[in-house]
Amino acid sequence: MGKKTVTPEILKDAGLIRKAKQPVKLLGSGTIKLAVNIKVDGASASAIKAVEKAGGKVEIIDSTPAPIKNKNKTESANKK
Repeated sequence: MGKKTVTPEILKDAGLIRKAKQPVKLLGSGTIKLAVNIKVDGASASAIKAVEKAGGKVEIIDSTPAPIKNKNKTESANKK
């Protein structure tokens, strides 16, 4: 059996965060004993070290949605 992967969606389903679409940062307080792969938007150096020491890895993802451009604003700027 491979390592488990923890994602923002899994954290939301478990009731640990409110919204999976908001950035999640892993902090290094506490201990970890299981080798897991964790996908988050950010992580402290001590958190990464603890996860790797337990045999897992941390993957930094970018779940922040791209800004929506206002088409009307762009068109009016081009007319000037």
